[in-house]
Amino acid sequence: METIGVIGIGNPAQQDDGIGVWLVEDLMQKTWSPEFEFVSLGPRAHEISHYMAGKEVLIIVDAFDGGLDPGTVFFIDYPELLNIVNRKRFIKRPNISIHDASFGYWLSVGFFAGFSPKVFFIGVQSATLGFGYGLSPHLQSSFPCLVLKVKSLIRDICEGKCIAERKGESHDGYVELNQVQDEAE
Repeated sequence: METIGVIGIGNPAQQDDGIGVWLVEDLMQKTWSPEFEFVSLGPRAHEISHYMAGKEVLIIVDAFDGGLDPGTVFFIDYPELLNIVNRKRFIKRPNISIHDASFGYWLSVGFFAGFSPKVFFIGVQSATLGFGYGLSPHLQSSFPCLVLKVKSLIRDICEGKCIAERKGESHDGYVELNQVQDEAE
């Protein structure tokens, strides 16, 4: 049986930056099969490598700023995540997450330590990242819909549907990496 880790990252004291934490904490309240492990790391991205041990799949949920409509759900796999983080060093690209460098670094540490899960990033377009506890009014109102989208996307990833069937397309509010890149250029 595969073990699937779902990690929420973000700072709830910076409004929409906490969306990964809020989503994962909501998902923890639902009934999932025993192979799922949900963890809310908050802003402690440095702990990601610890949670890679024993996982076949690792799903990271966080806020991002890709210049899209607030509440848009976005996903990429780990190789694409590394590509976009590396390209950002040389040319201006949209921020995938304010934790780009930190969680990318700690994932690398986990891989060097011998852990090898398949890694996916699920991002939610933020409306604001200003100081203040809780989500912006826009993400508060769309939160139930976001929970459903993320839950569905997690299931699709686990069933192998995401990359094969959704590549380059927008379905049910999901946006794949290529669409964000094309709009940013």
